[in-house]
Amino acid sequence: MRLTLLPALLLAAATAFAACSTDDDLDASSTIGPEPYIPPTNCVLMSEADACKALSDAITASSGMLQCPPLTTKTCPEYIRSRVVNHEADLLYDEGSITGCTQFYLSYSSCADFDNRPCTIKYYPKDLPTGCPDTDAGQDGDSTGDGSQDDG
Repeated sequence: MRLTLLPALLLAAATAFAACSTDDDLDASSTIGPEPYIPPTNCVLMSEADACKALSDAITASSGMLQCPPLTTKTCPEYIRSRVVNHEADLLYDEGSITGCTQFYLSYSSCADFDNRPCTIKYYPKDLPTGCPDTDAGQDGDSTGDGSQDDG
């Protein structure tokens, strides 16, 4: 008898938690959706502007090759900032993760991949000491293709 109540209690708890959350409360790791691709990092840091341009150019090139309808995406730097928890500005990005995501975007085989195949980028605070960052020093940001036609 108690085991039959467990699913109902879990559902009620999940519903209560969801009701208390807002979109601003959710970060890339808490969203429900497809498992993101996490490319390898290389400890080479790049600027926000360079990282954003690389990702944006790859999305534009891939959608053009696939002849997708025009994608609604943010422009740089808002595009990359929207993929970072708290939408922080002027972070440093791991070149390996950016290159990995750009190659991943260029491997898409359908327009639906922009919504269904996200990629995770690695970023670090701007005041990071020189040298290769500690593996726990950076954060992972959701860098989905953001290819939804309705900017979803």
